[in-house]
Amino acid sequence: MRTAAIALAISGFALTIGAVSGARAEPTSAQLQQASEHFQRGKRAFDAGRYADAAEAFERAYQTVPDAGTAFNAAVAWENAPELARAGDAYVLALEGGGLDASRAADATRALEAIEKQLPRVTLRTSSPARVTLAYRTGDAPLVVHPKPGTYEAVVEFPNGTRQTREIEVARMPLVIHVDAPAAVPPPRARTVARPEEGSEDVGLASRVIGFVSLGVGASLGGAAIGLGTKALDARDAFDASGRTDADARDEAVTLRTVTNVAWGLAGAFTITGVVLVATSYTQDDVPTTAGLCVGPARLSFCGAF
Repeated sequence: MRTAAIALAISGFALTIGAVSGARAEPTSAQLQQASEHFQRGKRAFDAGRYADAAEAFERAYQTVPDAGTAFNAAVAWENAPELARAGDAYVLALEGGGLDASRAADATRALEAIEKQLPRVTLRTSSPARVTLAYRTGDAPLVVHPKPGTYEAVVEFPNGTRQTREIEVARMPLVIHVDAPAAVPPPRARTVARPEEGSEDVGLASRVIGFVSLGVGASLGGAAIGLGTKALDARDAFDASGRTDADARDEAVTLRTVTNVAWGLAGAFTITGVVLVATSYTQDDVPTTAGLCVGPARLSFCGAF
C-alpha cells in the first residue's frame, strides 16, 4: 500500500492548492473551505483503512478545486481499495493536471503503467463540450476510463439537448473514441411571394389570349390531321386493292401521309406553345387549371386537371 506517499501529499495540500490556483481561475474562499473539508474527511477515512470512502472524498475535493495532488491521493486510495480501474483514471488526472513534484510524478507514472498492463485506457473525446458516460464513469469530455475488456454503451449529451449513443467494443489495446457534435439545423427560411410588377397583369392577359388561340389552332390542326390520316389510309387500301399497280393511288397515299405528318407536327407545336403561354401567364397566387390537347385513335379533345 502507498500510505507513505499519501501522507506526504496530505502534508502539502495547502501549498499545492496555492500553486495550482495561479494556473486556473482563482477559487473562492467558500470553494477552498469545502475542498479542505472533503480532503480532511478523506484523510480520516484513509487512516481508518476505509480506502473507497477516502478515494470518494478526495475526488469530491478535486471536483471542487481541481488539484493534481488531490487526484494523486484519490488514485492511491483507489489502488488500496483495491479499485484499479478508478485508480488508473485518477493517476491520469494527476499527471495531466500538472503540479506534482518529481517524486510523486514518477510514482504515479510507474503505478499507471502497471495498471495499464492489466486494463486498457479508453479515451472519449467530443468535438464540442459535452457530458459523457462510459462504463462506470460520468463526466465532462474528454473522459478517460480503464474498463475491463468487453462491450459498453457510450452516451454523449450536448448542451443543446441532443444525445448520441454508441456501442464500444473494448479490447486490451488503448482506444480513442471521437464523437462529433451534430450539425446545427438552420432555421427555416421565410417564404416570400413576389408581387407582380405594374403592367404585368396586361402582359399575362395577352399571353393567355395568345395561348388559348394557339390551343385552338392546335386542336383544329389535330382534327385536320385525323381527317387526312383517314384519307391516306383509304388511298393506301385502294393501292393495295389494285395489286399495287395503280400509280395514282400510290402517289395520293404518299402525299396524304406526308401532309398528315406535317399537320400532326404543327398541331403539337401549337398545343405546346399554347400550354406554356397559358401556364406562365399566371402568378403563384393565381394558378389556373391545367389544360391540354388529348388525342386518341378516333378522337380529339381538350382535357385538364381542376
